[in-house]
Amino acid sequence: MKRGIPLFVYGTLRRLLRLRGLRPLGAAWIQGRLYDFGRYPGWRRGGSGSVAGELFPAPSESLLRWIDEYEGHRFRRVQVLARRPQGDVLTAWAYEYTGSVGGVRRA
Repeated sequence: MKRGIPLFVYGTLRRLLRLRGLRPLGAAWIQGRLYDFGRYPGWRRGGSGSVAGELFPAPSESLLRWIDEYEGHRFRRVQVLARRPQGDVLTAWAYEYTGSVGGVRRA
């Protein structure tokens, strides 16, 4: 795994990372669609939409493994391009939903 890549977070992970003492770097957006699964959202690549979230500093390998386990088999960690309000674009990790979104309401 590459080191030094920030983490883009768009859902329930925001609170968990803050509880672990991490402070966000600020707002960002990635391309794709956000779906509402009730207890949590799920992001999928594609489409012309964008998903708002926050960038967190590059997590340690142990924290990334913990998040991978927390997200389980329904999400996979992928690299994305995240745009910040300042106009710069960064490569970041994000968790993409891998299950079916058929019949699921967009968030």
